Amino acid sequence: ASQPCQTLIRLNVSNTIVSNATVAAILGSHLSLRSLTMSFCNEIANPFGLVCLSRQLAITHLDMSVTHVSDETVRDVCRMCPSLSQLNVSGPADSTAVTDDCVCCMDRIHHFTAFGLAHCSSIRFSALVSLFRSSKMDVLVSLDLSALVNVDCMLLIKHCYALQTLILEECRNVVCIAGDQDLSLVANKCLRYLSLKSAFFSDNVDINRPQQLSTLLSIVPNVRRLHLDSVEEVSDNLLVETLSQGRGLLDLEFVSFVGCGSITEESLEAMGDTLQFLDFVDVSHCPALSRRDVNTFLAKMKQLHRPVEVKWS
Repeated sequence: ASQPCQTLIRLNVSNTIVSNATVAAILGSHLSLRSLTMSFCNEIANPFGLVCLSRQLAITHLDMSVTHVSDETVRDVCRMCPSLSQLNVSGPADSTAVTDDCVCCMDRIHHFTAFGLAHCSSIRFSALVSLFRSSKMDVLVSLDLSALVNVDCMLLIKHCYALQTLILEECRNVVCIAGDQDLSLVANKCLRYLSLKSAFFSDNVDINRPQQLSTLLSIVPNVRRLHLDSVEEVSDNLLVETLSQGRGLLDLEFVSFVGCGSITEESLEAMGDTLQFLDFVDVSHCPALSRRDVNTFLAKMKQLHRPVEVKWS
């Protein structure tokens, strides 16, 4: 690890037993390193704190998910890697100790293209607001805030207008309120992947939960892969209304409704009538759907010469 190697660009030591000192030695002797992945490295805490260099590191991509990460780690990373554009310090909570205090350290980073804070339970969304409103997020393409609380989807969509992937799985008290805004001006037409698995919309606002979900779907009109597994607000009425009014989802290729108890054959029929590019539907564990419903849908799609794969159980 101590031998110089000017040609090493990418390094992945995930799921290996390496120490802080070993990684620090790698960082100190491979100054051309651009991408470093250290997921599931339980023996690592903060190797950046052991590196004493007069010149800065060239790392642009750093993945320390499910590793012992703290505010000090993030602070050292931001100090030593000003070219960083992709950062993942996702949990679970028992391995990640980052808090609101780490956010101010990110001012050193010029732009983020990918950002992962999933399961960082000690970080409040309110502490991230100034970051999302800054120019640092102008080119953000991928964002994972799974399990965070009080996520404001309207703010994310409005300010992170280059987003292509948004993951909000298991988030609680999700809010999406349009207010007096013209939704056509707020809409993110770049977003292609949206996952809301087991997300729960807020009851603590004037707009009801289904309407908030409807608003969110209408401001991501070009999404192609959509996960709404176990989202209580999903219903036939919501889906049919969204599709019939042409408010969004018309480019859907993949959709998952696993565990959605209110989905019936009416939703399948609406998707068959409007979604020209649909090729996969997952309706596993949807108790209101029968095998007959699924077979009828498949027969209709075959007749329309638009074969679709359906997963059902």
